[in-house]
Amino acid sequence: MLPIEKIIADHGPSMGVIIQACRVFLQTATQQELDTLIEKVNPNWQEVALLSKVHRIRPVVFRVLMTSIAPAARKEQFKKVLQLNTIQNFTIATETERLIDLLATAGISAIPYKGVAYSKQFYGDISMRESSDIDLVIKADDLPKTFALFAKDGYQQFNPGLYKALGQEQYVVLEKDLSYDKIGNGADRFHVELHYKITHPRFGAPDRINQFDLSSTVASELNSGLAQFLTRPEHFRAITLHHLLHDGLEYLKIFVDLAVGVTSLTKSVDTDNSTSTASVSDLQTALSSLATTYHTNALFLAMDKLVGVGSIVVQQKSKEEENLSSKIVVFNLDSTVGRYKRHRVLSLLNHYKRSISNRAALLRDEKERKRFQKKYWINLFMPQQADEEAIPLPQFLRPFYFIIRPIRILLRKKSD
Repeated sequence: MLPIEKIIADHGPSMGVIIQACRVFLQTATQQELDTLIEKVNPNWQEVALLSKVHRIRPVVFRVLMTSIAPAARKEQFKKVLQLNTIQNFTIATETERLIDLLATAGISAIPYKGVAYSKQFYGDISMRESSDIDLVIKADDLPKTFALFAKDGYQQFNPGLYKALGQEQYVVLEKDLSYDKIGNGADRFHVELHYKITHPRFGAPDRINQFDLSSTVASELNSGLAQFLTRPEHFRAITLHHLLHDGLEYLKIFVDLAVGVTSLTKSVDTDNSTSTASVSDLQTALSSLATTYHTNALFLAMDKLVGVGSIVVQQKSKEEENLSSKIVVFNLDSTVGRYKRHRVLSLLNHYKRSISNRAALLRDEKERKRFQKKYWINLFMPQQADEEAIPLPQFLRPFYFIIRPIRILLRKKSD
């Protein structure tokens, strides 16, 4: 692990307290060490709360800080956030179970994935992650069966124009999921993603590793009843690939998630009441398919530097992977600067440059790295269906979308 003093020197006291809280949660630091650090640096608690939110790890950090010497007033604020998160996650879990049953009536098998499912299967508690969406794994051929079913249930397809324009055959090649929204008030609002691939094709993951292994599932409780889950090694493999590419390694949540996964998979007691636990070799085997294409060692070495978990699954690390892991740590902890503010154009472009370069560096093949970067930049600024829907233009003005697209991109915030 990196010395906490170095993290503070490079990234500030607030980040140091957050990292130390994560280490306490993962039992790679003690509560006493955290209290000593808090007493020493006297962090800006508003910044601690903000960065914890930005990094999407408030349930972990705030629970640890609740038993620390943090000020009582701050603990009361943390408690309220935790209560709201718990309520939201239980609401999401209840709706997830209902949708699984609804889909089953149409002969569609749906498996909960990421979100509250990962929280339950690996953390042992559905309230330990910040979740907003409902993620379900289904077969691509079942997508058309969901249209009438979801419409009748009050859900609206997120981007019906794109599916209609492409058709089923092309859609499942060019996209990774189909999404629905239920527009309501408060607890009645839900966003559902029906996944048939792990990551979007634009990230270039080979088909052989971008598919879910559904040959074996395990029955486990989500909230009030049993559901079929991915096996824990497969769920961990899928979320590792997702984090590796989709989120660009920007959030501490990624490393906390994976650290909890490694710890859970290699300890003697299962959290999902299944009959077997994975050994370190089982975990390495599950990750081997990813390691042939990506520098997964760099991911877990970075995780080990941050929270002290990860080296157990590292095999035959190279100097390149060691250097890359250090860059990932700096990128992760620095990339939060200003993310919660409106960005200037150059700041946003630099963010895209670093994020895309970060993903490309994980590829083992140098030619693939260059191909990925070129393709990603081109696709980023190519007109999309969403641009046409946001600003409808007649056919003869369609070339203007090549101007509109970059403008819309540059008006974004990093959090988009």
